[in-house]
Formats: sequence, structure tokens, C-alpha cells
Amino acid sequence: ARRVNLPPAPRPDGPWDSTEVTQPGEGRVDLGGIFVPGVEGMELRVEVAGDAIVAATVVLRDSAIQLQAFAAPKKEGIWGEVRDEIAAGITQQGGIIDEVEGPLGWELRAQVPVQLPDGTGGVQLVRFVGVDGP
Repeated sequence: ARRVNLPPAPRPDGPWDSTEVTQPGEGRVDLGGIFVPGVEGMELRVEVAGDAIVAATVVLRDSAIQLQAFAAPKKEGIWGEVRDEIAAGITQQGGIIDEVEGPLGWELRAQVPVQLPDGTGGVQLVRFVGVDGP
């Protein structure tokens, strides 16, 4: 199926570029390439490689979201390429990928094979959402 580029949707709740807000650090945790809003009851875990934070995982109640920023050329985004790489990797693992139009553009909804604590096989439902910057 041929994909069509989706126009940027209005983003009243984010994500925003730092140039789109007056004080990006106010009420947010500065992780270098990402400012994460603080929410009561959330747990913030960071993944570090050397001196750099490469990912952050926010856990709130029964949900978790992993946040990552990728450097891209100024003129074009890389979400399409990253999405294809993620889909190929999950498919190689025996997972199932659906590419759907979401509120922020194209996203992946995946069923990723996992081993359950009792040793049996199962699937974890995962959603990949990407937003190319300005």
C-alpha cells in the first residue's frame, strides 16, 4: 500500500519544539533533547550511554512510555525511515505490525513476542508514535 504524507495535525497538548513555548523548562524535566512535563505520581527512568541520556521512560500507574529524540536533517524528517526499521525488526522477531493513521500522523501498533514469567510465550502490545520536528 502506498503511504501518503499526512499534514501536521494541530497539537494543543504537544509535543512541541522548544521554539514553540516561552519557557520550555518550566514544570518540565530537562533531559537534553527532550523536556518531560512533571506529573504527580509519575516515575522517570533514564537510559544513559556514556555522558548522554539516550532515552527516558515515564511510568504512571499501569502504563509506561519510552521517549527518545533522534537527530535529523533540518529539511526533512526521519520518522518514516525509523518506522520502517522498527517494523522490520519486529517482523523478524515474529511480531505483527499494523501501520495506522493516529492523532500525530502515521504510527505503528505492534504485537511483540515475549516470554512470560512462567516461561510460556505471549505478546506485548506496543504503540510507536513519531513526530518530526520543525
